[in-house]
Amino acid sequence: MDINYHYYTIKTLAIHAGFDDEKAQFIAHFSQHIDDFIMHSPFIVDKEPPDFFHKNGLANKIKNNKWVFSPCATGLNLIHTVSHSYQLDTLMPFHFITPKVNRGMPQNTDRGLYRCRAANENDNLLINQLMENTAKSVKPNDKTSLMALGMLLHTLSDTYAHCGFSGFHGWENESYIHKMTHKIPQIQIRNIWPIELMKEKLKETVKENLNKNLKVKLREAKESLEAMSPAEKAFYRALPSIGHANVSHAPDCCDCYISIYGKRTKDGALELLIERDNSVFFAECSRRVLDILCTINEKPKFNDIEWANLQEKLAVAQNSRTNDNSKTIRRKWMEIFPNINYSYKKNEFIRIELNLVHHDTKLTDRLEVSKSELTDIYSEKGDKARISSLILARNVNDLFYTYNELAYRHVFNVNGGYASHSNFTRLSTYSNLVLAATV
Repeated sequence: MDINYHYYTIKTLAIHAGFDDEKAQFIAHFSQHIDDFIMHSPFIVDKEPPDFFHKNGLANKIKNNKWVFSPCATGLNLIHTVSHSYQLDTLMPFHFITPKVNRGMPQNTDRGLYRCRAANENDNLLINQLMENTAKSVKPNDKTSLMALGMLLHTLSDTYAHCGFSGFHGWENESYIHKMTHKIPQIQIRNIWPIELMKEKLKETVKENLNKNLKVKLREAKESLEAMSPAEKAFYRALPSIGHANVSHAPDCCDCYISIYGKRTKDGALELLIERDNSVFFAECSRRVLDILCTINEKPKFNDIEWANLQEKLAVAQNSRTNDNSKTIRRKWMEIFPNINYSYKKNEFIRIELNLVHHDTKLTDRLEVSKSELTDIYSEKGDKARISSLILARNVNDLFYTYNELAYRHVFNVNGGYASHSNFTRLSTYSNLVLAATV
């Protein structure tokens, strides 16, 4: 799902569940912020991180009352999808959560078990256990618990859109669109390909994505194929069979009917794997979210007639295209729900000011990364280049650390650890770079 659901739908549901605008905004903001927070590289801070990060090896004391801090990336950053640690620590736990706790499943495990499953499929799914525990702990006047609620509602909602796919690279994600029909207006896109033609089309897509989005950036960042492990080379060459990249935006689209072909087993033939009306399927998710929010806010749940009236308006508001700009989407929602104030700004609550201390001029010139990108926490280019730059963060507010702690705790609940080994290695390497420089 995208901002159309994670922010606009969630805020609408929160308002209808009786939350005031301030609280509804907070919940919806951090539901959407999961997609936008892409900070991946360590950086220097001049305000000591809370004990949680020290105890779990996610922050290091350096010198001159400064620390190195490792953020927990939750957002979708194409540059990092080749990394298994990114798939393990970000894609899977926040967007393609496994049916049960993933504690390093052995390599010979049936990869079908990595596939995300919709929360309505089974009450014993991990996402439902986490949601139940979170809902019980929410206090409507406590920002931390509201933030945790919004963040987990993102993952819950994504189980409906992403069911059938995993957050890892593997055969379970090899797929193609058989049919996609938008409902309002009636636009039909049919991609019924013979298998051989489909394979050629997929190769073209892979090549195009590698050339445009990954190959150049990785080489310029001094991470050439020669420097990669065999596993990383496999990820690099086989993209985009990660998540639902093969079928692009189709699973996320709120207003369309889709049918998707994929594999049920590694050696199996491509067959009809997903067939659904997203508007109906996502409505199940919306009612579930509304029930959760009503229960937390101690408001009676909507009866069937009340829900049908609300869902009818939601379905019209959710009708959009991937190329609709933010103003168009906001205007549509405000026309249908004129009493709700919609406004999403990435930096509305999290305050952090990044300052460039030192950088490799040659590297950043080749990457065409400007100083403004290096100090923008939402810049993909800047995030990639920051690993070779010394960045100092000033005026870090408490909500920034709270968000990262909640994100790390979620990763722990899903993976059994706060981060993969490569994350700790990156933090250690960066700390040594800082100590070797004059800061």
